[in-house]
Amino acid sequence: MKEGIKEEQNIRELNPKPQFRGYLRLSDDLAKQIGVLPDWADLQKEDPLLYEKLWNGPFTTASYRLIGFGSNPDLALKRIEKLYKYAGEPLQNPEYSYQTQF
Repeated sequence: MKEGIKEEQNIRELNPKPQFRGYLRLSDDLAKQIGVLPDWADLQKEDPLLYEKLWNGPFTTASYRLIGFGSNPDLALKRIEKLYKYAGEPLQNPEYSYQTQF
């Protein structure tokens, strides 16, 4: 049993995480099919700062609430801003906890 636990711990410590491989592509493919995937080229031209936050920042499903069915752009933008703001906090403060921020 200890060997199995050690094997699972080793998998968790891999970088990139194999359990998340393809997760973004799957999420984007589903979002595209239901019409909630932002047009990245348009977004880059129309709102370069938001594009930067979504493209180079942490992944958030809030990007799928900007357009289309069930959209709530105001709430999505607030979530994106908050996540982007706090994304660097763990590097600056080892005591930081995501659970207390969201």
